[in-house]
Amino acid sequence: MLRNLFVISIIGFGTLTSLRGPFYALLFYLWFAYFRPDGWLHSNWVTGLRLSLAVGVLTVAMAALRYDDLKVRLNMGVLLLAAAFCQTFISAQDSVAPDWSWAWWVEFSKVLLIGLLITMVVNTAWRWRTTILVIVLSLGFEAVKQGWAQFVLNPGGTNNNPHFVLGDNNGVALGMFMLAPLVGALVATSVGLERRWHQFFLAGVVLRGIATYSRGGFLTAIGVGVFATARSRYRFRVLLGASVLAVAVAAVMPERFWDRMGTITASEEERDASSSGRLHFWNVAWAMALDEPMTGVGFNAFPRAFDEYDDSLGAYGTSRAVHSTWFGMLAENGYPGLVLFVSLLLGSFFNAWRAARLARGTSEHALLDPLARGLQGSLVAFVIGGTFVNGHYNELIWHLFALSTALKNIAEDAAVARATGSEVADATADAA
Repeated sequence: MLRNLFVISIIGFGTLTSLRGPFYALLFYLWFAYFRPDGWLHSNWVTGLRLSLAVGVLTVAMAALRYDDLKVRLNMGVLLLAAAFCQTFISAQDSVAPDWSWAWWVEFSKVLLIGLLITMVVNTAWRWRTTILVIVLSLGFEAVKQGWAQFVLNPGGTNNNPHFVLGDNNGVALGMFMLAPLVGALVATSVGLERRWHQFFLAGVVLRGIATYSRGGFLTAIGVGVFATARSRYRFRVLLGASVLAVAVAAVMPERFWDRMGTITASEEERDASSSGRLHFWNVAWAMALDEPMTGVGFNAFPRAFDEYDDSLGAYGTSRAVHSTWFGMLAENGYPGLVLFVSLLLGSFFNAWRAARLARGTSEHALLDPLARGLQGSLVAFVIGGTFVNGHYNELIWHLFALSTALKNIAEDAAVARATGSEVADATADAA
């Protein structure tokens, strides 16, 4: 009952707030997309209402009605997102399983359309931080609860619970360590009680990620920790916090956890079925790309084409997933798809770096600089963790691509305002 009341109140509040303008409608859509109340509730009454479609239509309608609230810019980030829309559409049409690919592409097209809307609507520093806050709270709400509960009630235990958005344990690990730098950015841009809450949330995110026992997640955690320490303006403080958390985790994780992590560096003879299977799937993906270099076997169609290209005679099962972002993008969308994806990723790193540089000397620097570093940290997590899991259609990474473009646009506006002597604090205007 309490869960139902909570969801009903959020839906009512979100609907009313959406009428204020497209930005608030976007936040409502992002909450629904990442929180997925239909999967969280014990009863499934939300699905029947088709709220996802209704909220999406409301968001687009508010953008059309309040066009003056948008800042439309035709830059490289927008063009790459538009190109990805076209390329994946072609791949879906040329698929070995057209009906299958088309159904998946229709859902993915919504992610890209919302991404393009993000570049237009998220046009102030306050809006950018608020968007990240909504994504973090929505995606991490249940995960943080499980992370802390596991740590207190069953320290060192395995949490194999799937996530409505992220999928299995490997997907959960990737998602958690992509969230961690973003939560760190919220910590760096808050004070007082809010800061303490974000720190609590950050620890819960890390605990949930570690409890998956994902080896790719473990490597990602190390990479994110090193990056966060190296890029922080307060290296000692970050290193101290990371060390305390690492010691706490190390103290409760049992020997079987460390034994599993130890297989990361296993020799060819010592690899388990999971590790050797991944290498086989990547070879299959390579064969698909050689056969269909321009469009791949079709959007999200690797499992449908796997049996035809599998030369192991079913030793690793049938209709398997590729377990790699890079090989997945290559096999399913061809070389053009992989090039576009890597271009978006590199462009997002550049956008974050450029935003931090442009913001220097402006009134927005104290906010934009840690947000840019948090964005880069999340991208680093994706590069490492995405190597071992299907992340190429991950909703979060595509929205981060769009948010990187929005962040650079905001920093450019701040730099222009400083140059013309017309700086204004956007936070007050937005929050009013």
